[in-house]
Amino acid sequence: MLFATVATRLLPHLPAFIVGLLLSAALLPATVYYVSPTGSDNAAGTTPQTAWRTLAQVQSHAWSPGFAPGDQILFEGGAVFTGTLYIQPDRSGGTADNPITVGSYGSGRATLTSNSGDLLMLWIPSGERLGFHIRDLNLVATGSAGHGLLVWNGSSSRVDYLRLTNLYVSGARRDGISIGRSTGAGRITNVVIRDCVAFSNTGTAGFSGPSGSGIVLGGADGGLIEYCRAYDNGAANTNSAGPVGIWTWDSNNVIIQHSISHDNKTNGGDGGGFDIDGGSTNCVIQYCYSYNNYGSGYLLAQYDGAAPMGNNHIRFNLSINDGRKGGYGAIDVWGHNGTPSMTSAYIYNNTVYMTPPAGNGPAYGLRAWHRYTGIRVFNNIFYLSGDNVRAVTSTRTQANDIFFLNNAWYHAGPGALDFTWGSGGGQAVYATLAQWAAATGQETQGGLLLGREGDPRLSLAGSIPALTDPSALASLAAYQLLPASPLIDRGLDLTQPSYGVLDPGARDFWGNALPQGFAFDIGAHARGTSFFEWISGISGLAEEDYHPLADPDQDGLPNFLEYAFVSHPNDPADRAEPLLSTVDIDGQPHLTLTYRRLKDPAAAGLAYIVETSPTLAAGSWASDPALFIGHALDTSPADHDLVTVRLATPLIPGSPQFLRVRVTTLD
Repeated sequence: MLFATVATRLLPHLPAFIVGLLLSAALLPATVYYVSPTGSDNAAGTTPQTAWRTLAQVQSHAWSPGFAPGDQILFEGGAVFTGTLYIQPDRSGGTADNPITVGSYGSGRATLTSNSGDLLMLWIPSGERLGFHIRDLNLVATGSAGHGLLVWNGSSSRVDYLRLTNLYVSGARRDGISIGRSTGAGRITNVVIRDCVAFSNTGTAGFSGPSGSGIVLGGADGGLIEYCRAYDNGAANTNSAGPVGIWTWDSNNVIIQHSISHDNKTNGGDGGGFDIDGGSTNCVIQYCYSYNNYGSGYLLAQYDGAAPMGNNHIRFNLSINDGRKGGYGAIDVWGHNGTPSMTSAYIYNNTVYMTPPAGNGPAYGLRAWHRYTGIRVFNNIFYLSGDNVRAVTSTRTQANDIFFLNNAWYHAGPGALDFTWGSGGGQAVYATLAQWAAATGQETQGGLLLGREGDPRLSLAGSIPALTDPSALASLAAYQLLPASPLIDRGLDLTQPSYGVLDPGARDFWGNALPQGFAFDIGAHARGTSFFEWISGISGLAEEDYHPLADPDQDGLPNFLEYAFVSHPNDPADRAEPLLSTVDIDGQPHLTLTYRRLKDPAAAGLAYIVETSPTLAAGSWASDPALFIGHALDTSPADHDLVTVRLATPLIPGSPQFLRVRVTTLD
């Protein structure tokens, strides 16, 4: 460090050839080491032809003389290497600019396997070095009591730069991938875990802590987990603080996104899909798919003695049929009975579907237990099907502790929604949303009920897509808002400061920009109304002319009615307003109305209602079908139907009659 400082100060005064020598020295290429089953540990290891043979030789070199920044240790793809690898970055460490890489070469991934200890471990006992990229490997533990991959900071200093990509980790009896720090140690910064799969990491029965998680990121400050998958983990865990597929703890500013966690298990607690856990702040789980897990799909948990936990977000995710063990929510909030240091969390624009659990006890759309405060639940869909599935259970009842607003609730099949509020002798159960809201003020704003109860009209509702490729999440056809969904354009605008979210994200689960229509939607899917999709395809309009009430061609029909009556909004010659006429029936004139309508009004989210009035006065319009002589329907036009409606009673001289068609959105 002293030499670098002196050299920098002298640099302007050095001859050009000396400067060139200094720069050349700084850019000397790092060494690539190869390991192959056909190699020799007595060879140099620096070419495929002079490869080392065993993990033991890699281990020996890592200890002394050590690998240098930028070095690569590459195992032959498709080959299997038995043993463990333990590296201390104070002896073999890289930097953010020149990390050490451990990976594969040739065709496919190499497999590292062991039946003892942690299969691959980076332990930082002291100093500030980390700088590792581990990629393109199968890590297969066979009966090992350790982790598949463990990275642990025991140093008091922050350490920087860790990349884990394209790893397949299985068989561990602790966790598949685990990253963390000792108490009082420095944080691990600049962490990315991408395209990794953790599966069949069983955990250990009788172990004193949780075991059997897929991917765990702890002690981080700035981390990203994306395009990962965790499944079939945790089956042997018996601890009450059980495993989760993908989660973070004791971390700040971690994002978990575009990932899948499914069919994770437990014989104790948890066994869920995703989790933001003890002491974490400013973390986000978004654009993830959780299904068929024993425990909750998404968990916010604070354990006793952890650092304060706050400003965490769970948004734009799907939870489909989680909580299979019974007693869990699709979304769970849990604060330890000790210090109430979970101070704020935001759960919004998620879509939940849940059927009765296989295990004991009911399952819940959302379960909130013990000590927490500042939980806000906005714009979510809770679609519950069958008996023994309930909407909410919460032990805390004050609005400053937990508050629901503008969520959509639906219970299909036997049973009621059931909102269980409070605990012990003060517990109450409300069968409907209206009862719960009236008794508690939940789901209300300014005295108005904003929560909704009824069918959200979702595509392929009730299906459980067995999607396994995180890069294909946007292709998921299920649980999107149908065109006639009453939840389109009905979401809260969470960019407003009063809701506390501040930054609700720019895209929905499927990658659509927000908002899609003229307002935000409820649930994980943002869908423009069919009107919005139609008007977006009209060229030549000024920005202000896209509004439903705008009339760019000045023909007296606003855009919304141009859409409903299938005419062009920017062509005054194409004006398809309803036409009034009379027709003789048995020698008597009957008032007749003919109008265009869309081919499938319900799919477009529209209703056409014909009404009659003798006076035009407000309140005088009637739409009783008995007032009309049927509906004549001409379906021959390619882009619309032609509907003709006649008054049942004939016109009487001196007694006026009026007809109109009212077009409204389905809601």
